[in-house]
Amino acid sequence: MDVAGAEPDVLAGLDLKRHRPRVILVEAVNPNNPNADVAAWEPALLTSGYEFAFFDNLNHYYVANEHAALKSRFPASPAPWD
Repeated sequence: MDVAGAEPDVLAGLDLKRHRPRVILVEAVNPNNPNADVAAWEPALLTSGYEFAFFDNLNHYYVANEHAALKSRFPASPAPWD
């Protein structure tokens, strides 16, 4: 999800009880605000049965609780960008 700061609104519009993506990726570093606070939208995912899985220095990845085994597929650390 890359919605330039509209993450809370987009997540509020999702019915995560009906539609259960295995993995949700949210761009967490906004080029217009590199210090963007995930606290504005992350609680909506966590309370909807998703668990933080990985941060690649740009995106946050969340895995649905019912697919928790997928978390082991993420690398231990992000690849270098250089």
